[in-house]
Amino acid sequence: MEAEAKISQREWITYDFLVILHAGLGNLERVKDIWKSMQMTSQRMTGRNYVCVLSSFLMCGQLKDAVEVVDQWQRSNAPEFDISACNRLLDAFLGAGFTETAGSFRELMLQKSCILTSRVSESS
Repeated sequence: MEAEAKISQREWITYDFLVILHAGLGNLERVKDIWKSMQMTSQRMTGRNYVCVLSSFLMCGQLKDAVEVVDQWQRSNAPEFDISACNRLLDAFLGAGFTETAGSFRELMLQKSCILTSRVSESS
């Protein structure tokens, strides 16, 4: 636990990379394991960490897990909830052709009273 308390930004980026790698491989259980490990540290997570995990759950089609991440992010001590990062995430899904995932994410954000101003909002 002592080592986890002193995680550097470089190590945080490594966690982010591993989460995205396992999401790309469709290894949802490893994504969840790494996310749990990240949450167990005493160090404050950044918006980048939340966006990484959120996008990974969305890529794996895990909307329920994505909802939990958004809730945790909104309640966290991380720098305030970053709606612009969510807009960029939404645009990235659209740009990659994941329109169904983008639509689900947009609906999730609307349920959380977060208005997104990306292309999906304009095209609806």
